[in-house]
Amino acid sequence: FFRLSDKWSMLLYGDYGGFSVGSDSTWSALATLNYNLSDRMTVSAGYKALDVDYADDGYVFDVRMSGPVIGFTFRF
Repeated sequence: FFRLSDKWSMLLYGDYGGFSVGSDSTWSALATLNYNLSDRMTVSAGYKALDVDYADDGYVFDVRMSGPVIGFTFRF
């Protein structure tokens, strides 16, 4: 999380897993640009990618999904 100014911030997130326990590999990445509407409300827009490589007894699920994301956060 990087605060760019009083109103603007950026979030970068990533993870990796699998290690042949469940799936051979799984990873995701997310980047958003956020704007604080007030102390309690934030709107966000960005991009997310998710990749899964799974195989078990002839069944194969090897897919990458990605695309834009939008969000709204209300803190109370």
